[in-house]
Amino acid sequence: MMYIINLSRFVSINEKKEIMNEIKKQGIDVKADSWSSMRLITDKPIFNKPYVSNVIELKETFYPQTLSATVEHLQKYQVKDINAKIWDNVPFHRKAIVDRFKKKNKFVDSGKIIYLEAKPSQNRKEPEVRLGIILDSRGKAIEGTNQRAPQAQQPRNNNNKPFQNQNSNQNNNNRNNQRRIEEPEPRRFTPGASSIYPDLLIESPKTIGEISDFVRLSKTFKLKIFISTLNDPDCARAIAEFKKSNTFDKADIEIIQFSDDLKKDYTLVGFSLWGRQTVSDLSSLSKSKKQLFLFGNEKRGLKKSTMDMCDLVIKIGEGSSEPLRATQAASFALGYLFKK
Repeated sequence: MMYIINLSRFVSINEKKEIMNEIKKQGIDVKADSWSSMRLITDKPIFNKPYVSNVIELKETFYPQTLSATVEHLQKYQVKDINAKIWDNVPFHRKAIVDRFKKKNKFVDSGKIIYLEAKPSQNRKEPEVRLGIILDSRGKAIEGTNQRAPQAQQPRNNNNKPFQNQNSNQNNNNRNNQRRIEEPEPRRFTPGASSIYPDLLIESPKTIGEISDFVRLSKTFKLKIFISTLNDPDCARAIAEFKKSNTFDKADIEIIQFSDDLKKDYTLVGFSLWGRQTVSDLSSLSKSKKQLFLFGNEKRGLKKSTMDMCDLVIKIGEGSSEPLRATQAASFALGYLFKK
């Protein structure tokens, strides 16, 4: 059996080498995972170490020719949820997998949380897919259950009511307070000041030109612009290069890592060559939250996982197979709103 060891975020490259040496001394086979620099592959699970984020029991690796073939592999398991990561250029995405699985199957509360990851294969046209089970700190599959452990009979008073154990109640209150402290509040965002135009987001821009164009839009139309880096080192380098000779002064720019939390404060509208709606569909959206227009970078476009979060995904240019640059699409959309 093989295991994927996901390393904690604080682990550096040098620390990773030291960790691998420590694991080898314990008689465990270990190697770096070619899929991620923050993972290791071992022949035994490793728990309760500060450098371990989580552990996955790797069940199988396969090369499906179709989405249905992927779902067939999932049907071998009692599934509570599917934790899927789909790389770019794989011909399906998480939502498609979940929807197809749920057509003929049901999520089971007492089932297992399944890890599924798919990436383009180097030597085959089919994607390479990994399937495994996420384990808890005891080495057990993380499961859900509807069964409750039997409760001990409490002592009762003369009125047949249970005695109140003040120490027990105090301990429960302390535990509840501790849970509230440990659970971080979701990040909230303040929409931009413009009452005419939506705010904009550019996803992982990789060139100074892309960043400059959106800064110019912010200054010209008084727009709030989010730059979502996706922890991409190329994007971080582009921002650093831009700041060497430019500033964000007089522009409302906020740099974030991911766009997941934005849905709490915005109605999300993606723009992509793969969109199925048109700009005229903007009128169908609720006015309860401000709109945020999301654009991908020039190299890849908007990520599939980002499109899955959007309330609308709009394609500009009916029947066209040529993508627009992000700022071209943004200018067209802003012009459409101004015209209305």
